[in-house]
This record gives sequence, structure tokens and C-alpha cells, in this order.
Amino acid sequence: MALFGNLECRHIGRGDNRTSIAIEPQFWLVADKVAQGYGMTWREWSAAQISKKPQRVGSASWLRVAILEALLEGNCLG
Repeated sequence: MALFGNLECRHIGRGDNRTSIAIEPQFWLVADKVAQGYGMTWREWSAAQISKKPQRVGSASWLRVAILEALLEGNCLG
């Protein structure tokens, strides 16, 4: 995990594709908890969310919204 300014970069492998996503550390903290709530690792959960992303939307933006939507569902943090 690398830090870029106030962003933390994590690497996600998706099949033959690999991507790096840089979001705020607070979002990664919640992503870790959300993934645990679904019985997944952060990497598995994040890859599943990114696989649903439309082509014209940035991965970091899409993942931030997915994290917020999971929080709004309210059943992911146990």
C-alpha cells in the first residue's frame, strides 16, 4: 500500500487485468469492514464492485460510491 498525498493506493487483480486504485485511507478502512461483513477480503469485494463499473466511470469514483451504498444498506457492518 502506497500513499499519494492524502490517498492510499491498493492493487487489485481482475483475471488477466490488474489495476491500482487510490482513494482516501478512510474509505479503505470502511471497505475493509464492508468486505468482512460480506465474508470477503477487501480485494475480493473491491474487485467484485469494479467488475460492475461502466467503462466511462473512474474506478476510484465507482468504488467510493459502492462503499457509500454498502453503508446505506446498513447490513454490511455486522
